[in-house]
Amino acid sequence: MKRLAVFTALAAACAPMNKTNSDDACAGAPEGELSVQGAWVRPATAGQTTTALYGVICNRTGAPQALVSVGADGVAAVVELHETRRTAEGQVSMAQIGRLDVPANGATLAPGGAHVMLIGLGGALEEGASANVVFNFESGVSIPVAAPVRAGDASASGHQH
Repeated sequence: MKRLAVFTALAAACAPMNKTNSDDACAGAPEGELSVQGAWVRPATAGQTTTALYGVICNRTGAPQALVSVGADGVAAVVELHETRRTAEGQVSMAQIGRLDVPANGATLAPGGAHVMLIGLGGALEEGASANVVFNFESGVSIPVAAPVRAGDASASGHQH
């Protein structure tokens, strides 16, 4: 029962907020490259074991790409790619995905959609700090990012991570 409550709280925390259009976020991204723009991590208090990472993956390579993992050494023991799913009845749940396809116009990691779960946190993540993560793509490209820790706009769902 406790696992269901934690899972339900996490799914609700990932409800839609601050969706970003990947075309707009990628307007200044370098041509011919993959890049990550606007990455950020939700704060986590001491004792909180999970949080989420968001941002926009810009794909200017001219070919489809795939995000296959994200590394977060020293930040989280386990890192998983997830997507939020909604049933016809309005139930919200999260499901782990093995990869995130990144088309030519990019892909958005956002609350209420695809996102990265950081599980087994090594400690509190306070606003103003940053989390060092590495986005790993099927093509062999790895992109290190220092993602700032900041609160999202909880007004859209009434929840915070």
